This record gives sequence, structure tokens and C-alpha cells, in this order.
Amino acid sequence: MIDDRPIAHTAAETIYAGFERYNAAFREITASSRRRFETRDWHGARHDAIARIDLYDQDIAQCIADLQALLGDALKDTTVWSAAKKRYAEMLGEAIDRELFKTYFNSLSRRIFGTVGVNPDIEFVAVDLGPVDHVHQQVSINRYPFDGALGATCRRLLEDYSVNAPWQDLGDCAAYVHQELRRQLAAHGGTGAIEHFELVEPLFFRHTRAFIVGRIELVEGQVPLMIALVHTEAGVAVDRVLTSPDAASILFSYSRSYFHADLETVGDTVVFLRKILPSKPIEEIYAALGRAKQGKTERYRGLYRHLNRSHDRFVTAPGAKGMVMAVFTLRDYDVVFKVIRDHFAHPKTVTHQDVLDNYRMVFNHNRAGRLVDAQEFKNLIFDRRRFDPEVLEELVSECANSVSRDGNQLIIHHLYIERQLRPLNLYLRDIDEWETRRVAIDYGNAIKDLARTDIFTGDMLLKNFGVSRHGRVIFYDYDELCRVTECRFRRMPKPRYAEEELSSEIWFEVAPEDVFPEQFLSFFGLTGLALEVFRKHHSDLLTPRFWKETQRRLRAGEIVDVPPYVGGRYP
Repeated sequence: MIDDRPIAHTAAETIYAGFERYNAAFREITASSRRRFETRDWHGARHDAIARIDLYDQDIAQCIADLQALLGDALKDTTVWSAAKKRYAEMLGEAIDRELFKTYFNSLSRRIFGTVGVNPDIEFVAVDLGPVDHVHQQVSINRYPFDGALGATCRRLLEDYSVNAPWQDLGDCAAYVHQELRRQLAAHGGTGAIEHFELVEPLFFRHTRAFIVGRIELVEGQVPLMIALVHTEAGVAVDRVLTSPDAASILFSYSRSYFHADLETVGDTVVFLRKILPSKPIEEIYAALGRAKQGKTERYRGLYRHLNRSHDRFVTAPGAKGMVMAVFTLRDYDVVFKVIRDHFAHPKTVTHQDVLDNYRMVFNHNRAGRLVDAQEFKNLIFDRRRFDPEVLEELVSECANSVSRDGNQLIIHHLYIERQLRPLNLYLRDIDEWETRRVAIDYGNAIKDLARTDIFTGDMLLKNFGVSRHGRVIFYDYDELCRVTECRFRRMPKPRYAEEELSSEIWFEVAPEDVFPEQFLSFFGLTGLALEVFRKHHSDLLTPRFWKETQRRLRAGEIVDVPPYVGGRYP
């Protein structure tokens, strides 16, 4: 028998070097965000965000090519991979971010072998262990003891987080932070309850904003501290101070694009953030830091941990039946699962590839707090006895291209997993007058936020939007979305004679890219008070003027960043 240990050890070293190469490139792109902010290079920041997302798959492809050159015919030899896995684990030792290294190894293994389910011989499996249980190192922070002089402390921390660009008015910014902390901490015992501030060393950048991220340790407990910075033509300024857990959670939302924070290690930062984001799943914290693949790994682990510890069954998700996706959920687990149907019901004209492309576009796009981060999975195995009969029948009969059976196992070859939202059409049935007004306004705001980031949702029916636990309206049906700049927004032609006015058929020429905003209300599904409020606050959406002006701004290269908070000092 050939001794495969030398080649297996070399393979492990190649994979280890591959991850280090990827991680170095990831950090290089991330570090450039500071310069983008300093120079107000928002287009460059957008380019970097996309480049960093694409980097993982590019590097995996490179590493596979390196392994092919090294292993030749042994590339798919499980004995070699098993030995390489053992050596790789030894090389990782007690590294803080060893879970990131393991996910990289698994990505290679699964792509090379096309693994269905899991193969513990050639990939790392740790469903019962948390990814940061071993992390006891304190994240690198800046600590500010509180000596009673809050104004001086606010100025000092702002000075410490200065960038290579002038402050618009440092004194004014420090005074604003001081004022906001006094006001917001009143419910926690006022500033006298402060013991010290702890702030993560690097700034967190996203689009046109930078954030100082940390917490305030109080005599009893702690609160988050997030300070938003903007860089206007007049200089850098503080735009908002956030100290509520809900505000912090929205800042790190699954409906927003990933942060760029140049972290020496990730695991210790995740541990720190979990303490100030206690309701945030760990997979979403990893993803918010740009570690999307680790976020997928943790979502997978969390799902199977839940299945192993429960008798929860897969049931049809609340809401109208999708024409493009079969959507199901677990009764006690806050996600939905989407599988593309083999055939789409009339009047859908999109193709299977269109749907894949749209989900990929959202993954790379500025989600503006209005688009769910959908995670793509392949070749997952479930116990088919965990499915309600109607869900199982729907998957097997209507999604046969993506689903197969093997005894009591159901193999789903391709699906998306998203956080579950309450469909807007159902939500509107169960709320009072005040909430109806608020949500009708936010529905229009969601459409506008997306339009300003060059997203036209296409199908704007209420059932395609959901409401988060923070009350935000978010879009989650991507099969018909496109770019605003690809549309042609038109007024409805006036009938020329009676026959045209009375005709039940379209009597004028309509191209695929044509959109008629005057028709929106006829299919939104709004009624009663919600319709009245929408008309009052968002009548501009119902004419081509808003859409054409938005197109003009986008085509002129204007970057509109939708802030993850309200009440900012700068538009």
C-alpha cells in the first residue's frame, strides 16, 4: 500500500496557504475602506464591496487548481483527504479563527467531491459545538474609564477615531455625543451609572458611513454604543449616536450589506458583539463582518442542532403560495426555506436562470436595509419524515429538478435559506390604526430606498414584502426584480376613441421594459386606511416623474446611502 502521508501533508499545507492567501486579500480590500472614506471615494467603496464578496469563490477555484496540479489522479482520493484533514487540524492548533480555516477546507472538499449531505471523513463537522466556545482572548479594544467629565471623554474618543481627513467641527461633534449620551442614558440611571466605555479598535465602514462600535459598561449591566460618522464636503462629522439594543441590531441587520472592519482576528470580535447583540444569531454576526461563508456554516450547524434537539416539522410557510418558489419553514425556527419550482405559473415569464441571477445580484448589491440576505445551499439531506405530507408532496411533485428521495432521506440539491418575516398582507390584518399608518408609510419608504439603490422590485404586491421584528418593511421575493436604470417608466396613453377606452385588451404597444406607475395601486393590494395613508405620503411613486428623476441621478453616478437609523443630522 502506498504511503499517502507525505502528499496528504503537502495537500494540507497547500490548503492552509490557500486560506492565508485569501484572508490576506480579504483584509487588504477591507483596509482600503478607510482610504475610500477619507477621500469620499464612494464608487471605489462599492467596487471593493463587490470584489471582496467575489474573492472567496475566486480563491477556492485557485486552490482547487493548485491541488489538482499537486495531487493529479489522487485529487478525489478520500484516503488522501482524510489524512490531509488530520494534518490540517494539527496545523490549526488553538488558533482563534480555526473555524474559518475549517470552513475553507470544507468548501474545497465539497466542491471537489460534490458531497451530498456531509462526509465526516473528508470535512469538518461540529454540529454540537459553538464556533467561538474556545475563544477566551479579549478583543483588541480602546477602553475609556469614566471620571465624571463626560464631555472630555467624548472628545478624546472622537480624537482617537479620527481619520486622515479634517473634522467639520470636532467641538460640535463632541458636544452632540455628550448631549445624546446624557439624554439616552437617562433611563439607565443617567451618566452617573457609567463605569467605562469599551470600543473595538478599528472603525466599521459601510458605503458612505463609518461607525465606532462598542459598549458602555454601567453600574448594572451594559448598553451598546454605536457612533455613526459621515464625511461631507465640509469634513467628517458625527451623524448619529445609538445606544439601544434594537438600534444596534438594525445596524447589524441581515437586510444590510456587510461591514468592512479590518480585524486582526474575527472570533474574539464575534464574542464581543454577541454581548451587545444578544438576540442576534451568531451566523448573522459573522455575515455582518463580511464572513459570509462562515455565516452559512453557522446557519447549517444551527439548523441541524435544532433538528437534533426537537421534533419540529417542516410546514408550509405563512403567506400566499409562491408561483416561482416552494416555501416552507419549521414551526419553532425563525427561517424559511425556498426551493425553485420546475415550472412557473402564468403570468410569470422569468426563467430558472433569471431567478439564480437575481439572487446573485442581491448578494452583491447594497441591500439598503430592505432586502433579505438569502443564503444558498446545495445537497442538504433531511429526514423526509420530518416534513408535513403536503410539503413533501409539493417538493417531490413540483420541484423534482431540485429534490430527490433516497429511502427515508430527502435530498434538496439547491435551496435558499432566509430569516422569516411576517408577510405584509397578513400583518396588515392584525394591527391597529396607528401601526397601519406607520407600516403603510414604511412600505412606500422601502420601495423608495430600493429605487435609490437601483433596484426595482417588479412585483410590488404586499405578499412579497415582510415585516421584521423591528417593524421594518423588507422585500424578499427576487424573481422579478431588476435595475431601475433598465426600466422605461411611462404614462398611460390616453384612448383616442371610444372603442379603445372600452376595450378589455391592451390597445397600445408595450415593451418588456415598460412600467406604468399610474397602475401600481391597482395591484398593490392596499385597501382602506393603508391605501389612504400611502396615497398621502407616496403619491410621487404613482407617476413616472419620481422614477425618471431617480434614473437620472443613478445614471449621473450619484451614490445614495440609506442610513440604518432615523434622526441623523446630515441628509
